[in-house]
Amino acid sequence: MAKKNLNDAFDDYHRENPLVYIAFRRSAVQLMNAGHTHFGAKCIMEYIRFHTAVTGKDSFKINNNYTSRYVRLLEKERPEFIGFFAKRTISFRRQRELF
Repeated sequence: MAKKNLNDAFDDYHRENPLVYIAFRRSAVQLMNAGHTHFGAKCIMEYIRFHTAVTGKDSFKINNNYTSRYVRLLEKERPEFIGFFAKRTISFRRQRELF
């Protein structure tokens, strides 16, 4: 069986774990509402991991490679977040796979 590309793997993960994105979005909104104009997406993901481990609610194994996909999903859904997170440019080939 062929290995999935990152975008397909993310799509599957996101579909199976919608609460991760909800927590990511909620945290980003809280940070923006607190006056932050920039923040680290990886920090939010680590917070989600920590919070779910401490509370005992839903333990998520989150691939670090998915963080940039969550940023792009949030920017697509909520354009006010464009520029809130620093991100690298995705190669043309990968960009075509995203959309």
